[in-house]
Amino acid sequence: MADYSDNILTKSCSGKSAVNLGVSGSTAHEFFTGEAETEGCIYTEVCSAEAAFDPEYGSGYTHAWLSVGGNDWLMSECDTDIEPTLEEDIGGVIDSVFKESPNKNLKLLITGYAYVSEPAGDCPEGEEKVERLQNTIQKAVANNSNSESILFVEATLELFGGSNNKYSDKKWFADAIHLNKAGYNKLFSLPEIQDFLGCGGTRTCQDDDDWVIIRNGKEKGCEWFNNMNDDKKKKNCKRRGEDAKGKQSRGTRSCPVSCDTCPSECKDDKDWEFRYKGEMKGCDFLSTLGSNKKKKKLCKKKGGKKSCPVACGNCP
Repeated sequence: MADYSDNILTKSCSGKSAVNLGVSGSTAHEFFTGEAETEGCIYTEVCSAEAAFDPEYGSGYTHAWLSVGGNDWLMSECDTDIEPTLEEDIGGVIDSVFKESPNKNLKLLITGYAYVSEPAGDCPEGEEKVERLQNTIQKAVANNSNSESILFVEATLELFGGSNNKYSDKKWFADAIHLNKAGYNKLFSLPEIQDFLGCGGTRTCQDDDDWVIIRNGKEKGCEWFNNMNDDKKKKNCKRRGEDAKGKQSRGTRSCPVSCDTCPSECKDDKDWEFRYKGEMKGCDFLSTLGSNKKKKKLCKKKGGKKSCPVACGNCP
């Protein structure tokens, strides 16, 4: 439920596709009770597990991912008194995910939070209190009846260089507590997450952590692009920098995650159809034709190359 992660999970997990229904600013309490209180939930219809599993958004899910509790914590000004209630709310959200999932063998990934990258709103000593938030989430997982189907990632806490007396590195964050795209890419690259989600093969879309560009006399890495608007990012990603070996390359090539230049997943459009001998046919029909001339002709004339790149052998 992490709006900031965009489509990074799909790009980070080779062989898999994901649907991101995260709602910015939403809370575990809202997803548990169904009571819309934040602007995000008031103006959207997906602030519940029931809504998230609606076939309108997708189907055939094998895994789900939750990132909840951080906004509840911030809105309470990191008050430790909310911990019992927050644990109950997170446990309720977990229960609802397993209840509403059409797949009764669903596996659930839950990532906690890292040490904050800067003072967190009105929270006093926020960097220290994150440990308590992390422990609350962990308790909710451990006490849940579905715990054997859940992976809770403890490594998130210290993944970005923070500790109980040191802020995490800002380059990985969109704000004090929420990760940016590069941060989520780093998180999803963890072997335990890759294995749990069944990501196959070698991930080809990832930023080069050693690539740098000099701007105003200072070295900048791929994270420099993360908080730019689309127009500014498009312009600056074309600039050249150098990798660790001194080889020059543009940001679009060395920072595909931060520059939004990861290649799109190649897959057939299951809803696309064309008329053939009086009947409607789809990509699956083209797949049955092997590599004969009829298939090549249909793919070319019926627009199949674009809509059925797998069936027509047109993937890059």
